[in-house]
Amino acid sequence: MTNGITARKLALRLLAALSALCAALALAVLLPGDARTAHAAESGHAEHGADWAELSAEGGELAAGKYCLAADVKLTEDLLVSGEVTLCLNGYILTGTGTGPVIMVESGADFTLCDCREGAADVANEINGVTYNSGVITGGTGRAPYGITAGGGIYVNDDYRNGETGVTMNGGAIAGNRADLGGGVYMSEGMFTMNGGTIAGNTAAAGEHSYAGGGVYVGFYSGFTMNGGSITGNTALAGGALYVSGAFIMNGGTIAGNTTAGGGVRVSSS
Repeated sequence: MTNGITARKLALRLLAALSALCAALALAVLLPGDARTAHAAESGHAEHGADWAELSAEGGELAAGKYCLAADVKLTEDLLVSGEVTLCLNGYILTGTGTGPVIMVESGADFTLCDCREGAADVANEINGVTYNSGVITGGTGRAPYGITAGGGIYVNDDYRNGETGVTMNGGAIAGNRADLGGGVYMSEGMFTMNGGTIAGNTAAAGEHSYAGGGVYVGFYSGFTMNGGSITGNTALAGGALYVSGAFIMNGGTIAGNTTAGGGVRVSSS
């Protein structure tokens, strides 16, 4: 009996020691000096391991896979998404070449934008005098297939009208971009789902033909579902925040403080 009690006490002491060690390790993860790791664990992916590729300044085509920023990146070639791609801004700034959309999503592709450090205490990126506590996509000027630029930050195209091209925004900011149509995001065809993040400070009032969708332009064969996040501080002659020719469903989030002569949200047909 004595040996049994001693063994039980020893086991309990070992368990207590292991619990203390685990608590100490957890506290170390949450300390401000390692805020990136702690914040990442809260938002879907614990860290950027071997299955994540670091995005380089070379840009160009992004085939299927997961990519992250490890520093601010100024692209020498804008990005072309051609498969199932996830991009984590990781609290940094992604700047386009200034000659087109920062990111073009090809027909049939599936693109997810996230930011595992959004809201972290050490993340503060200033774009045109406004500070964003997240990574930012900026510096885009849109695609001009017919002489009218479209999609400053992200241009989404589905050539076959099959609705299979998709963009999901879970975090980060699309800010400081411009185009004639869709200063922040332009949907030629396809589906855009916004669960979080910010589309702000973009403009569709920069040229002779510009007027529609400072934040987002939703084309006739496109759909936009807003579940969260915010669209603020964008500018256009029509639809300062959003111009809709297709479908728009708003389940949550905020649309506020956009500048326009023709409605914060302008619906031409739906």
